Amino acid sequence: MNICCVKVVGTEYHVQHLQTPFKHSSGSDVENQSSSHLSSTLLVILLWLSFVLSSFRIAYASESSVELSDTEESAIELGNQLSEELAHINENIRSLETEHGPFHHALLEPLQGLTDALVELGDFEEANRIIVRRLSLTRMAEGLETRSQLPILDELIANNVRLKRWKDVTENFERKLVLQAEDPGTDSVTVLDALNTLLHWHLSAIFLDGESAEQRSFHQQRISSLQKQVLQFATDNYGEDSPLLIPWLYQNATHQYRMFASGFYGEQGPDAYSITRNIPTRQREIVANRMRNIQQLRQIVESLGDPEAEVMAMIYEADFRLLWEHQSALELYRDAIDKLTIIGVDQNKIGSFFGRPIALPAAQFYPSLDEALADQSSYGYTVTIDGEGKETIHMGNFLAWRKRTPNVRYPAVPEQASLLDKKLNTVDLSFSISPRGKARSVEALQASPNTEEVKREAISAVRKIQFRPRIEASRWNRTRDVTMRYLYPQPGR
Repeated sequence: MNICCVKVVGTEYHVQHLQTPFKHSSGSDVENQSSSHLSSTLLVILLWLSFVLSSFRIAYASESSVELSDTEESAIELGNQLSEELAHINENIRSLETEHGPFHHALLEPLQGLTDALVELGDFEEANRIIVRRLSLTRMAEGLETRSQLPILDELIANNVRLKRWKDVTENFERKLVLQAEDPGTDSVTVLDALNTLLHWHLSAIFLDGESAEQRSFHQQRISSLQKQVLQFATDNYGEDSPLLIPWLYQNATHQYRMFASGFYGEQGPDAYSITRNIPTRQREIVANRMRNIQQLRQIVESLGDPEAEVMAMIYEADFRLLWEHQSALELYRDAIDKLTIIGVDQNKIGSFFGRPIALPAAQFYPSLDEALADQSSYGYTVTIDGEGKETIHMGNFLAWRKRTPNVRYPAVPEQASLLDKKLNTVDLSFSISPRGKARSVEALQASPNTEEVKREAISAVRKIQFRPRIEASRWNRTRDVTMRYLYPQPGR
């Protein structure tokens, strides 16, 4: 299926490369999953429950005088309830199939109950078949483009995540976007959210274990395409001067840095983690292009008449100048500090903000110092002072995107894929941060798995992260006694 265009609020918006070979279940496919299959499946489940409960009783009640604990009784009671529920669902399904046939929409409710029970039992393969049957019945009853299938697709995505069927997850995220984009009743915000969700899935999936080189190339192409589509759609919908465009401009800037640091744009190899100062002329032009989103964001903020937000825009632009190794980053930080003083922001608050280094880029744009400082606590950032006045900064958790891109945070995972199992190496580190924002004197305190290789990789990784350094008296300053929990996906993930 190809989507040619999406019409939203009178604007024609082209969504490119949404070629999704969706599989429509035939009547025979559904029939194969009808009552005979359900009966055999439920019989196996009931027998399994019986075996488990019998074993449970034997193990914990070898003598008639031994009473079962409250926990054991609760487990048996839950098992009995589930057994009764499955029997009731099976009976209900058989009755409806006898009365209406295997394709009637009245089957949807009991099949939903059966899905929930199967997931609870951990039978994800059978749950998948039932979800696909529900999807087919919904489309047969309401049409191929019905929005009623969207929540069912969400269930299918979550279940395929459990089964680690990444290609199926990708296909169903793509299918959701097509359904929402082609529906004239879908509002523009929903379409934008669907585009962004799909982008984040591709960002999450590109390094998953089991993905072939061909699939990784596909994810890369879709990421590049979707980045442009998301920003263009937001611009077309909100207007290029709208404050509603601010989070999308900032997101695009962070995604561009993430992809550049990974070597996907071809400007540097995948093992070149820092942006060298000897960038060729063409690449300097590319770096200038990368700054355009942040500079446009700053222009929008300056039009709002909010002095503190204007200063925050200056700070975030300085952050990206530092990331791209512009020599003027410190000058812009100084200007920001001066303006905060002029507009009357409390000096202690200014000192607290610029005295707390963070890993760059920040996750999102915040229009005030208070909001930016509050965000730090969300990932465990704390500052402690002992009885002798010694300050220790714990920077919280840093989850890296992958082993070969250790200086970039893992992107946000879509809610539908929240069950994604990322097997992680974890290392607690201590270090100092140099006046130029680089980790020095790095030491691994503890690790899981506790191997020298894991510790060595984490130490090497944190040295490649760019931090916003401590700024005091208009100068870069070293920060001592810093700790961080560094997490990164295990090899192959």
